[in-house]
Amino acid sequence: MKEVFGDFPFKDQASRANTIAALLTTLTLPLIGGNIPLGLFDKPQAGTGASLLTEIIAEIATGAKANMQTAPDSDDEWRKAITAVLISGPQIVVVDNVIAMLKSAKLSQMLTARTWSDRMLGLSKMLNLPQTAAWFATGNNIQLGGDIARRAYWIRLDAAIAQPWLRDGFRHPDLMKWVHEHRSELLSMLLTMVRAWIVAGKPKGTALRIGSFEDWSRTIGGILTYAGVEGFLENAAELYASADQETGQWDLFLEQWQNLHRDDKITAAMLKRELTDYQLVYRSLQNEMPEEIIIATDKTKRGAVALGQVLHRRAEQVFPSGRKIVATQDTHTKATWWSVVSTLPTQSAEVEEKPQQTACSQPAEVAEVILIPSSEKVEYECISESEDIREIKGKNVVGLRSTTATSASVAVDSETVKVATSANPDLERIRAGHAKHKEKLNRRHCAGCGRDFDHDLNTVFNGKIPVFHCSTCFMYGPPPAPTAPAKTAFQTRLGEVA
Repeated sequence: MKEVFGDFPFKDQASRANTIAALLTTLTLPLIGGNIPLGLFDKPQAGTGASLLTEIIAEIATGAKANMQTAPDSDDEWRKAITAVLISGPQIVVVDNVIAMLKSAKLSQMLTARTWSDRMLGLSKMLNLPQTAAWFATGNNIQLGGDIARRAYWIRLDAAIAQPWLRDGFRHPDLMKWVHEHRSELLSMLLTMVRAWIVAGKPKGTALRIGSFEDWSRTIGGILTYAGVEGFLENAAELYASADQETGQWDLFLEQWQNLHRDDKITAAMLKRELTDYQLVYRSLQNEMPEEIIIATDKTKRGAVALGQVLHRRAEQVFPSGRKIVATQDTHTKATWWSVVSTLPTQSAEVEEKPQQTACSQPAEVAEVILIPSSEKVEYECISESEDIREIKGKNVVGLRSTTATSASVAVDSETVKVATSANPDLERIRAGHAKHKEKLNRRHCAGCGRDFDHDLNTVFNGKIPVFHCSTCFMYGPPPAPTAPAKTAFQTRLGEVA
């Protein structure tokens, strides 16, 4: 720990312990019956020593240089690169200097597979290659996407200076040369740690276990615990929170979606229209779009099929805030309606559990009237009897919003009156603008020809109900309804004979 890794600026003890774990992984492959996660050697800026750290691990474990690779740009390139690497059967593979988001379905598949199957390049022959290599990745503030975060362990370096490559005063100025000269001693010490754990009966370690990598977690965690090395995998939660920005961005997007629509269901086409609309009411929703949504709503893509596919991939996934996307299938039209719901208990659920009361003790100022279907038998907070309540008695739908907090309920003609006691002014302003914009959209749909326009149409009053017509229909009238063609003399005669 001191001679080899003492001069590396590890962020915490967990990163230091995970480095020893990466070194032990390459030596204990015959003991590990399962898969091996990806080792992430992460740092805030270049020159901190992540690549050197992987080269030292390769030198100690194999006595040779590490197999250095660059991160491919696409999933298909990942597939070809993995096949080409595994053909040579390396012990260690390093994906060096990751710049873009590390996200690949093929990489995820390889990390959880003991055998890699792929077609030989240029031939129609299938290859079945054993996947027994330890894979590492280095980069500056690596961002993870897809399932990579839960299939990795984290080594974080931070020198906390502007130019870390200019540091000096190291214990061994030429560390690689020193490691090469003392490799037999270092290797003997590592094998002693492994054998001591085996002779002791392979006692269990205290570290947590990563799903799909239980054998690796149990073997490496047991060796480190028995040797007295603490901190193994203790930064796993921090890795999920800091490196997996994709999940956090989706959570923010769903928050704005829920603020705008509450629990209302919308189609993918309606959502795409909102995400591409220039109205300010949708600006907060558009600002939090994840990368997948941005690609799916590109102007070059017609329709909302791509957006619907993205939502399907995220359906029923519970995000850290407790929100999830729910799909509802219309049995008649076969259309899919989408909504965002919260799986965590909310304040409204607590209010509904309160025992019913029949009177209010305090009057409250009425701020807004809300329509509640008369069929709903729900208990709400309310206000005391007032002139506003008497004016709406006898109606089938009723509702009031109050600015003061009360804790009782009142019945009006066997209906309940609802009072929201903790309304968010900014949120209510957004929802009011959303409703106003929906009314504006109605004014852009021609009742004559049925076409949609980007501007308000001419208003025509049919009694007291306004309808809207485009300029053509307003000047010349709506197009006539199609009529059946006139019958020929032969058709008339044929009908008479029949």
